[in-house]
Amino acid sequence: QAAERACADEWDPVKDRDLVIQQAQVMFANAEARYLDLRKKGSEPGQPLPEVKAGNQQQQQAVEYIVAERGRVLSGFLEGMRLGLKVGEDWLVLNGATYIWNYHMPCVRQREYDGLYEGLEEAVCALLVTKQQDPPLLASLCEALGACLLHKHRTGGGD
Repeated sequence: QAAERACADEWDPVKDRDLVIQQAQVMFANAEARYLDLRKKGSEPGQPLPEVKAGNQQQQQAVEYIVAERGRVLSGFLEGMRLGLKVGEDWLVLNGATYIWNYHMPCVRQREYDGLYEGLEEAVCALLVTKQQDPPLLASLCEALGACLLHKHRTGGGD
């Protein structure tokens, strides 16, 4: 909660550049802490969700919590990347994209694409506008994005 509070204020990217950079780093640290907490419970992205017995509200709430936390992990890395773009710090964008790839690679390998498409799309777009490039990372994220798009269309979720 402290991380969310520390990042709640919006700072001017010109006047408060150092604060924006620190906010991005806090976003990354918070997302990573959430990921590690999920991993400790065996529920990190790429792991199957626990089964829910019909009518078991407690199990259903646990699954909803896991899904929400997984979303917050991805959102935290994306928010850090957005802040990096605001202040023109390519290294923050690259760090965020690296976190996304490293922590969501198991999802891609297991073809579990739910909730990934929009995040991967934003990460790829952010990498495309940075001056500092990491071609292998960009290629990996593009390949994963393509797989997500194919999955989305095959399951009827495409435009």
